[in-house]
Amino acid sequence: MKAESPGQESVAGNSAYRNTSSLIQYAQSHFDAAHFQGLMAIYGRPLAGRAVAQQNGRHIVDFVRCSYLGLDNHPHIVAGAIEALSQYGALHWSCARTRLNFSILGDLEAALSELFGARVITYSTVLAANMSALPLIASGHLTGGIKPVMVFDRLAHATLAFHKGTIATETRVETVAHNDLEALETLCKTNDSVAFVTAFIRWAGAPISNVCSASSTAMAFSFMLMTHTGSRCSASVVKALPDRRSPAAWASEP
Repeated sequence: MKAESPGQESVAGNSAYRNTSSLIQYAQSHFDAAHFQGLMAIYGRPLAGRAVAQQNGRHIVDFVRCSYLGLDNHPHIVAGAIEALSQYGALHWSCARTRLNFSILGDLEAALSELFGARVITYSTVLAANMSALPLIASGHLTGGIKPVMVFDRLAHATLAFHKGTIATETRVETVAHNDLEALETLCKTNDSVAFVTAFIRWAGAPISNVCSASSTAMAFSFMLMTHTGSRCSASVVKALPDRRSPAAWASEP
């Protein structure tokens, strides 16, 4: 068995896919304490700004949501949602989007595509976006039939890391230490096609330009989960990188 570099590992064998039992063992006491202190599983209704009214009548200030622009309960957003609900007379079509779509969703995707200069596809959650995009990338469909080595940052978002087992049935999966561009560069130099999967990049220490440089010797993807952009859309956008043969995929979460 070949030795792995520190912070680097390959997915090989079912035991490498998931480690739920250890997660429960080490985290359960912390979750229990948070529940006991009333910091988790809170039920309530939103008030103005970030105020929340709990069921017991207590008012608290929320620092949990990623809606940095305050769009979750912005009056214009709420009014638009009510107007659309009245216009369409339904909350949801209970079928796949490959069958039926609300036309307002098509209008949204067209507007976002024009804004970002790319083909934008909206998803209801970032989990759904990742579940759709990652196997497609792993299949080699976007790299001329060459299945890329899927390289995950060790701190990649749970909705990314969750799919390692599925992706490993398609192609080779590697995990590198967080922001380890040297390990990424080595993998790019020794493989024909590489997909780097990460949830975020520490901009000062590992700017996008460095990731692109690391991938310059291979047909490479960067799939970045932009979960804290303040965006209110969930999208997977494919956009060509300058001087690269393949695109970078971006996913943003509500």
